[in-house]
Formats: sequence, C-alpha cells, structure tokens
Amino acid sequence: MPKATHCERCGAVTGGGRFCPDCLVAGVSDEPAGPRSLFCFELSYDFDGARSTMELYCYRSLELIRSCIQQQLLPAEAESIRHVLSMFALGPDGGSGAARVWRVEQGEAARFVDLHLHLRLYNGGTHGESTRVESVPPLEPGAYLSIDWAAAFKDVDGELSGPPLAPGEQCTMRISEPLLEASGTRLLEENNVRYGFEDQEYDDQPAQLPFIDPDPETPRGS
Repeated sequence: MPKATHCERCGAVTGGGRFCPDCLVAGVSDEPAGPRSLFCFELSYDFDGARSTMELYCYRSLELIRSCIQQQLLPAEAESIRHVLSMFALGPDGGSGAARVWRVEQGEAARFVDLHLHLRLYNGGTHGESTRVESVPPLEPGAYLSIDWAAAFKDVDGELSGPPLAPGEQCTMRISEPLLEASGTRLLEENNVRYGFEDQEYDDQPAQLPFIDPDPETPRGS
C-alpha cells in the first residue's frame, strides 16, 4: 500500500500533492514566488541527536518576529525557562542551540544577529547572566529571561526593499558563504522558506506550546 502523503501546512492526508485542497483555497502557493524580502527567526538545537530541530519563523516585519521570539525564548513559567536554558546549554545534557534573526533582501540574506548576545537570565540578582552555560542552574523564585530589543535589532532593523514575502507564499532564501561561516548556521546556501512557522527538519511543533501565530493573515495550518 502506498505511503500516505500529508499537507505541509495542516497535516491532512493529500492525494500526493504538497498541500490539501483546503489550504490551497486558503491562499497557499504550491510554487516558490520570485525574490522576496523578509525577516527570519532561526531556532535550532540538538539533544544528542535524539531531538533535533531547525525551526524557522519567516515574516514581513520585525514586530511579528519579536512576537515569535517572545513566545519561544521569553516564557514566564519556571519549567519553560528551564527548557529554553537547556536548549542552549553546552554540556552533555544540553542542546547547544542557536537563535538568530536574519534580514533577507530580495531573496539574499543581508545581515544576521545572534540573539545569545542579548538574551539574559535574571536569577535572583540585578545583573543578567549569559544563557551560554554548561548546565541549567537552579532557578530562584521570580527568575526570568529578558532581551535588550534595541540592541538585538539594531543591525537588522529598517524597512525592507523589494516585495515582502506574503502570507501563503514561499521563496528561496540564499546565504553567502561568508555569512554561513560567520553565523555557524545549519541552514544551506539555498533554502526554500515559507511564510509563518515551519520545522525544516522534522515538520514538528514549535519549541514552546501553544504557539500563537502573530499574523492573522497567515493561512490556516501554518
């Protein structure tokens, strides 16, 4: 019996295509658009090969990207804070993860920022601690994570040039070899990305649930 194929947007069984009829009607394009501009939040981690992910959040504004970052990296509950710290921990039980924001101009990655430089843990003290640790420290009551948004977005902020990636579209995101080396990303020189959330490796769920898509125009199932 042939293996069933599933919609890349909502997971429904398809007749062999990439998207189900409902998602196609909702405005999902089955073909890559031309060169598009966008902001991309990249979140990746690998727990000893047992749970690896490459989550991409691609949107047309930094405001929407910020909402995704807040949901995934700045949770309020202590258990979720520990999960974020474990994703980035460098020790044997950590995920050695990465969190970056890319600015993409007409299909070409122009700049990126490493969010680790701006993500801090406030854990019973007045000074934020780095999230690049060997293991997750015990959390004091009231511990929280914070990002200096002005500093984090300084190098990627500004109006995009060219047509922005729109809800329902997908496009090619190219990264030059110098930027690949400078960033250490697991992304490739050419990456097919789509508007909204996707896991490039496992088509899994976002790291923090529930994830609320910040753009109400994103087609159902993104």
